[in-house]
Amino acid sequence: MPGHLPADPDTGEHDMERDLVFDIGVNNGEDTAHYLRRGFRVVGVDANPEMVAFCEGRFEDEIRAGRLILLNVGLAPEEGVASFFVSEGNGGVWSSLDPALASRGDLATHAVAVQARSLRSLVQEYGVPFYLKVDIEGAEHVCLRDIDTADAPAYVSFEASEGRLENLFLLANAGYTRFKLIDQLTFRQAVPPPLHSMCLATATLSRLAKAQLRRVPGLVRAVRLMRPERTGDAGTLRLSTPRPPDSSMSSGPMAEDTDGPWRSVEDVAYAWLYYVRETITSNWYDVHAAR
Repeated sequence: MPGHLPADPDTGEHDMERDLVFDIGVNNGEDTAHYLRRGFRVVGVDANPEMVAFCEGRFEDEIRAGRLILLNVGLAPEEGVASFFVSEGNGGVWSSLDPALASRGDLATHAVAVQARSLRSLVQEYGVPFYLKVDIEGAEHVCLRDIDTADAPAYVSFEASEGRLENLFLLANAGYTRFKLIDQLTFRQAVPPPLHSMCLATATLSRLAKAQLRRVPGLVRAVRLMRPERTGDAGTLRLSTPRPPDSSMSSGPMAEDTDGPWRSVEDVAYAWLYYVRETITSNWYDVHAAR
């Protein structure tokens, strides 16, 4: 059984394919490689033709064996052709269907035409995945809105973007009841201090101080250069669990292998409001959800 994960939650609806993962936002393939090593079949999607071409070379054997399907498409509400804006810097990781997101930091961009598809059409063609990872630079809501309670994956993860708290409740409305917010710098669960506590007051003052420090020219860049790369060490990750690749581009552990206990949507909404903003230590968080 791929990854030795527990039996899938009983949705009472369509059968899901327990050996199938959808990697929406493949990028350079670090997550795809991890899923393949764990024995899953993968449908990988990326709108950036340069990334798809790179991964076609990287995973030539897996593609030939039928274990990986790579699609150069963009996720959109409607089928058709869309303009995708490729960032000419930062390794292209900010490339997006949204030109404002792709050009962050005054990066130059160029537009390419890509086929647009919906998550619904991918599910109809390839089946219901056991696990759905979504990291498509601010367009996660387009994919999450398309999850149907009748054929929802057992597990979902997506990047938590500032100002997009409604994405969390899209999953709650789709029948997901267990959640975690994971700090992608450490792969540990982000749990804020309790409300009305002295710890919260102290932490709030600390965060205000950090906000002031961010205004010091060059300081944030210096901190980021000194801090260690993200790795696959998730602290409480079971020793028998294959570790994700040692790369800053990895999304880290998946499903039941993520750090800490599952929490309610309300608890994770509070954690989101507390953590998901620009800070001096980390600005990348993922939400994990389970049925």
